[in-house]
Amino acid sequence: MNKLAVLTLIAASSALLTGCPAGLGSKDYSREQARSVQEVQMGIVESVRTVK
Repeated sequence: MNKLAVLTLIAASSALLTGCPAGLGSKDYSREQARSVQEVQMGIVESVRTVK
């Protein structure tokens, strides 16, 4: 392989790997939320219903 092909392959690989950050879902913490104080409020569930 010539140097240009290797360089192109490395650049494309690094762009693909860094271009896809992990998505944050409802059960994930962001970088700012990690290792910080969280607020908790206690309560009682009065009713539950199905939503669509």
